[in-house]
Amino acid sequence: MFRFTLRVKTTDLFSSFLKTNNSSSFVRIQRAASAIRCHLPNVNVPALTVPEFIFQNFSKHPHKTALECAETGRRYTFEEVRRKSLNLNKALRQKFHLKQKDIVALVLPNIPEYAICLLGALQAGLRVTTVNPFGTADEIKSQLQDTEAKVIITTCQLGEFADTVVQRLQKQIPIVTIKTEVGIDH
Repeated sequence: MFRFTLRVKTTDLFSSFLKTNNSSSFVRIQRAASAIRCHLPNVNVPALTVPEFIFQNFSKHPHKTALECAETGRRYTFEEVRRKSLNLNKALRQKFHLKQKDIVALVLPNIPEYAICLLGALQAGLRVTTVNPFGTADEIKSQLQDTEAKVIITTCQLGEFADTVVQRLQKQIPIVTIKTEVGIDH
């Protein structure tokens, strides 16, 4: 649960709402110094990156399943997720010479490898633009132009489609394909 503060310029808009003290309300709101506050306590946000926050407890359960595909049964343990995302992190920086804040486009469906790729890119200090793999070539082309993505990560099945999009861009963008078929080692 998160605590929020909404600053308003006028109290007239909320005055009748704020005077209501209905105990069955989902969120009780109280007025204090021109702010609307949630009754829930503040949430302490640690000074960690998203990958640091996610990985901080992976070592407690390294051999337990972290990600699983309901359709194919593909599974990754916590240790595999950590190791694979770290490998992708290194490859993106070394092979493609990406620098902090460069943008990577994830053209991936809802699969376990999505989380691995996202974490790997974030570990490298990269920005990520998530692309709908079911979008049209022109929609994806526009998103890649707008974001100035330096690398595209997609599945082998979507590799040809990604190549078509890159050809329309008339710009060289490397395409990294990941294997997701059953029976192929990850």
